[in-house]
Amino acid sequence: MEKRDLLELAKRLDVVFIFCGDICPKKEGEDYPSFEGWRSTRGLEADKTGPVFSYERGLAAARLWQMNNKLILIPSGGATNVEGCGKRPFISSVVRFELENLGVSPESILEEDQAFNTHQQVVLCDRMAMRENWNRRRVAILAPCWQLGRILAMIAYSDDLEVFKARLTQLISMEMVLSAIDETRRGRFLEAYADPRAREMFALEALGAGQVCGGFQPPHPYPYPGFPHPLLMDASPM
Repeated sequence: MEKRDLLELAKRLDVVFIFCGDICPKKEGEDYPSFEGWRSTRGLEADKTGPVFSYERGLAAARLWQMNNKLILIPSGGATNVEGCGKRPFISSVVRFELENLGVSPESILEEDQAFNTHQQVVLCDRMAMRENWNRRRVAILAPCWQLGRILAMIAYSDDLEVFKARLTQLISMEMVLSAIDETRRGRFLEAYADPRAREMFALEALGAGQVCGGFQPPHPYPYPGFPHPLLMDASPM
């Protein structure tokens, strides 16, 4: 995508939901800004599922906002899956702090602070969009390219979503945004994604999308984390 095309896309939107990754405690000697001693993971820094490139998601959203400062940005993420670290802020609060440090106006940021996995992000963000009566054609989801297949599968196979619709909801990859603005980013993503840890996560993402489409999520300890077992849910997203 060319930068001018990205600008046109940003101008067509009112709301961007950021499907956040995870956070981690700030390490001694780091000069990254932190919220209550926590920051988003960056690059190949991993949580329990693997490297999630959380900071880059917020960075891409901030770049979209700079193209259209009427955008509402909504970081979605509740409790971190990092354990044993004492008091932990919501992921959405850390990302909000980072967005403000990247120049986004505080008035342009809302938080969704309850979602623990991708399935909950889809459901809770859809409910927020419905509650606020936002135009579904001007609402987008921003996430890494390798997560979009699973997000799309969840949208396509869910019966209770009101705003998110397959082939209608705009899905935006952080890689597309950052590479359109800075051509050197593409090479950096390609290098990082060649790492065995990233390649393993991509394979699990593909497996997870297939499980959603197939209507079956194997029980613990076999499932790929990120969405629940459909046979154990009161309201299945399948």
